[in-house]
Amino acid sequence: MRNYTAATLMMLLCWLPGCAGSQGFDRPAMQAFLKADASEIFELETAGRPSLRTPLRLAFFFIEDELPSHRTIRKADWVTADKERLKQSLAPLLEEGLLSEIVFLSDATIRGHHAVKIRQAALRYGADAVLVVNGLSAVDRFNNASAWLYPTLLGAYVADGTESRALFMLEGSLRDVGAGKVLAREQAEGTAARIGPAMAVEDREVLRQAKAKALDELGARIAVLLRGLPQAAPKSGSPSRRVERQ
Repeated sequence: MRNYTAATLMMLLCWLPGCAGSQGFDRPAMQAFLKADASEIFELETAGRPSLRTPLRLAFFFIEDELPSHRTIRKADWVTADKERLKQSLAPLLEEGLLSEIVFLSDATIRGHHAVKIRQAALRYGADAVLVVNGLSAVDRFNNASAWLYPTLLGAYVADGTESRALFMLEGSLRDVGAGKVLAREQAEGTAARIGPAMAVEDREVLRQAKAKALDELGARIAVLLRGLPQAAPKSGSPSRRVERQ
């Protein structure tokens, strides 16, 4: 009877995500999905200097659309905390005088990378530039050697037999609203992992950590781009403002 109970428990545990070994991440597929989403009307400016000059009003737009069915890849689920995190990563540029304001585009009519609608919305918000953010995630959950303790019932709660690894991949395209051009595209990614008992390891928390790292990395890359833009000439009769950069 005891053996039957243990075998039954093991079978139930194997129905939980993670009974199989590590599957890794399908990075080529994730890259392909991001590249497909980036096919848009905005043209990539490959020559000449950007027409944008700082300080500028920057808008954020986070892509929220459906992803073709895939076994492990998921579309980003954006929450307010994600948007605020990216905003905070660029907040120093407000103090440096390179940005005058950061706003969020909110338009229920925009779906996916609809370039014309994104630009129209940015114009309504009075934005000089818009950063369009797209993201994908994947979770690799599996059992390690310590999972042999799971059939003891107590082991499912105390044995560190489950590993969860998450990858979050981002693409941000910086667009000149007035010229209708994509000035640059930047990719960033974040990873996170946790090892613990099957009943305690939550994929959602690991994914949240990976997303936070990716957003911080994207913010740092966009900050470098914006710091490279030329500054607008001061208006006639107004004192020039010099921004000290470290």
